[in-house]
Amino acid sequence: MKTSLLAVSLAAFVLGTSSLSAMAADTSKSDKLLGSTASPAEADMGIVLSDRTRSVHVERGDVVKFTSGAQTFAVRFDGTTEIVPLSKFAPPNTLTHEVSVYVGPQTKYSLPNP
Repeated sequence: MKTSLLAVSLAAFVLGTSSLSAMAADTSKSDKLLGSTASPAEADMGIVLSDRTRSVHVERGDVVKFTSGAQTFAVRFDGTTEIVPLSKFAPPNTLTHEVSVYVGPQTKYSLPNP
């Protein structure tokens, strides 16, 4: 009886700690909702930002190099969010105003609908 109680307690402990680690993993994924920083060398395309740029449109999976003045940075739009504030990825003091990135579905490798 003691052995089975010990086994059940051990199983409950293992399941409890694994669910805690899963919750911790979900918290780290929240950064991936928007996308991730990338090397400018990985970029599929480049966009030059000006004072008049308010929004840009990209496709999910695109790696985009942004140039604002003398600053350059790149973003991989592999998250699940459809509207991304570019300030989340821009280096400090790069943007003078907010720029929204509208992320559409990936069409480069999509098959046509029959």
